[in-house]
Parts: sequence; C-alpha cells; structure tokens
Amino acid sequence: MGATKRLIEKHEEQYRLSVGIALQAKVLQACEFHTDIIFDGPNEIEDAYKLGNYKFSKGEMTGVFKGRTEMTDSIKHAVEDNHGPESCWACAKMLDD
Repeated sequence: MGATKRLIEKHEEQYRLSVGIALQAKVLQACEFHTDIIFDGPNEIEDAYKLGNYKFSKGEMTGVFKGRTEMTDSIKHAVEDNHGPESCWACAKMLDD
C-alpha cells in the first residue's frame, strides 16, 4: 500500500470518528429514517470537544490522532461539513409532497 493511500485511510478514520463524536454529543443528528443524512443537533460544538477530550484522555483514540489539537480540528471540520439544515431534507421533501 502506498503512502498516499495510508494517509487517505487515516484521514477517513479520523473523519468517521469525529462525526461519531459529534453525533454522540448531539452537535449533529442523524435522521431516524435516513441514517445517512446528518444535520445540526441541539448542542454546541464545545460539547463535542469535551467528549472528544474525555475519550482522548481515556486512551480511546490511541493511534488515530497525534494530539488533542489534531482531534479538535478534525471534529470542527466534520461539524462544518455537516452544518446547515436543522432537520432531514429528505423527510421535509416527503412532507411537502
């Protein structure tokens, strides 16, 4: 496996973990009917940072992030990527039809 592929896989793992932290902290939500659709949750991003730091301190992210800054930057990126709607657009479309 090439270095570029390993780097991409590491980034994808960090992103998945960051989205999971944001979902657990309720900064993001997943639609109960369309689980691949993620949207804004009721909590602030600081809640995800706190949860991430807690998990980091417990050693749950060993080998994924080099440090807390890399982790919080990844969480910020994941939240910003999924920021926008406050509900599932697919459900809203079905209700409008």
